[in-house]
Amino acid sequence: MRHSASLTDLGKKGDWLAVRRELISTQQDVEQAMTELRDQKMAHLISLGGWLRGLEICAGAVESNYTPDRAAVLWQRDLINYFAEEIKTLPPTVAHKPLFEKVRAGVGEIRDVLNKAPEAPALEQVKLLHAKAKELNLAIAAAD
Repeated sequence: MRHSASLTDLGKKGDWLAVRRELISTQQDVEQAMTELRDQKMAHLISLGGWLRGLEICAGAVESNYTPDRAAVLWQRDLINYFAEEIKTLPPTVAHKPLFEKVRAGVGEIRDVLNKAPEAPALEQVKLLHAKAKELNLAIAAAD
């Protein structure tokens, strides 16, 4: 809750560097808590979910008030590449469930957007990124 409130507040202020730091801090807190429970795969999935929600919120904010500098903050290629590789390591009994197939496909689409765009993404690319993140978050939220 603390991170969520902070992300919202920082986004409203337009402090994108602080938003990025808060997202990283959120990921670290969640990963630490899950690692303490000794479930590293779950920690990665929860981190991915938090990052996807943050990406949707931030991309929407950048879309509303686009500048190339603000858009560049969204382009976290290393992070999406990491998550895409982590998803490949899920046990087959989990990986082949419909939800995780959707997540794998959605992360792949987001990865393509992030890896194909230049360092200063155009507004159209931000809109596409926002749409992909929102679509994936809705699919996750709708899962039983």
